[in-house]
Amino acid sequence: MPPSRGFTLIELMIAIALLAIIASLAAPAMSSFLLNQRVSGQASALSSALQFARSEATTKNRRIKVVPVANSTNGWTQGWCVILAELSNCNGNILRRYDPAPAGVTIEGDYLQTGNVLTFRRNGTRAPAVSGTIKISSANLSNTGNRARCLTLDAIGRVSVEAINRDDDC
Repeated sequence: MPPSRGFTLIELMIAIALLAIIASLAAPAMSSFLLNQRVSGQASALSSALQFARSEATTKNRRIKVVPVANSTNGWTQGWCVILAELSNCNGNILRRYDPAPAGVTIEGDYLQTGNVLTFRRNGTRAPAVSGTIKISSANLSNTGNRARCLTLDAIGRVSVEAINRDDDC
């Protein structure tokens, strides 16, 4: 009798069932991983925008602003742009535009409540020259493991990012 080739239908169904069980066990961990990456990605994007704005201010020797696309304090989740200080919104000649936050990611902070605009002077310092924080998080994050991000912008315009727990303040 010649050796058989391939799989029987029963063997194939058992392999598919095992794959389905493994996938169902991995799905919650994968969704948590993706949410963590979305929060981290938004923190990186905002940090990058602030560093770019500071750099452009010194390079162009002009005041540069970072403003939300939407005109409200929660408008930062709709994306933001880097513009010349003479402009008031993200319409028109912008230097760089950033995409909206993924669903469920929140961007909030003391800077975003007052004036809703981050301005850099031509020497790269903040206007007004005060320190402040911006928290990027999600209600769906685990409250352990430092999954949220806190951006600190100091008075001279430097940005630092720190990992914090979801319910902690910056």
